[in-house]
Amino acid sequence: MEYSNTFLVREAFKPGAVRATLPHEEVGNRAIALATGMWRPDKPLSFVQYEGTVRFDCVGTQFALARQQRILARHGVVVTPQTLWDQVFALGKRLAPTAEALFQHALSHPVIGLDQTGGPKLEGKDEKPWQMWCVTVPGIVCHKIRDDKGADTFRELLGNYRGVVVCDALKTHEAGARGNDQIQLAGCWAHVFRKFEEALPNHPDAQLALDWIGQLYAIDERAGPGAESRALLRKTESTAVLAELKAWLWTQAVLKTLSMGKAAAYTIANSRSPGMS
Repeated sequence: MEYSNTFLVREAFKPGAVRATLPHEEVGNRAIALATGMWRPDKPLSFVQYEGTVRFDCVGTQFALARQQRILARHGVVVTPQTLWDQVFALGKRLAPTAEALFQHALSHPVIGLDQTGGPKLEGKDEKPWQMWCVTVPGIVCHKIRDDKGADTFRELLGNYRGVVVCDALKTHEAGARGNDQIQLAGCWAHVFRKFEEALPNHPDAQLALDWIGQLYAIDERAGPGAESRALLRKTESTAVLAELKAWLWTQAVLKTLSMGKAAAYTIANSRSPGMS
């Protein structure tokens, strides 16, 4: 399974954002646009604008195609999910070169964010979920669907990358980066935060970790975008917060069978990562 999709800014998929026209397909789509209130006689809506709207609804707001079918039906437009998919797929093919160019542009950044989200396969409940790989840099979010989140897939997507990858502490990330001494894996505080957040309902003390992590984010926000000012505040202020957090973590890691202990152990195991030290 292989599918790629890239968003520059979600506004780009809102009605009116795309100006290209396809005259031979405009008549039929204008009827749909008119029925759904997306077209005005004094401001024609192109095929790509309409298709971009469907695409934005599908992926930008997570509207399933079947739900879009029902929305259109309420406006008197009879269309099948397959028809909507055909249009989305056609637009995806047109945007594929741009998507790949944006992905390569993202990989030119010295620091990227990496994450995966799984989804169930329709073939059967026992099948392993497919994975949406997400690579982020300021202003760009790139998605690539693959069968797994294994080391080989890591190498396929990021094997030639040179820089820092901020990601979850997966063994497959370590294995995928092995052999490329130009990749530096950095621990992700968002994943640590989520683990303590999940532990919070049963372990109120997890709020302490959430507060310390919140302080780290607040210090970075106060430093602003400059790397030098951020480095200075991390050295003069963040180190004290980290010292408190690490001392507390060792009092919690003994309970490895509990969600709190697992969160603490996860954090300690990755405390040597550049992004968490």
